[in-house]
Amino acid sequence: MRKVLSVSGIKDILAKRYGSTN
Repeated sequence: MRKVLSVSGIKDILAKRYGSTN
């Protein structure tokens, strides 16, 4: 149902996590 939102959320979180760590 919320596959798009899930992927978007995960990508956003990953991007923020990696961005912060990097």
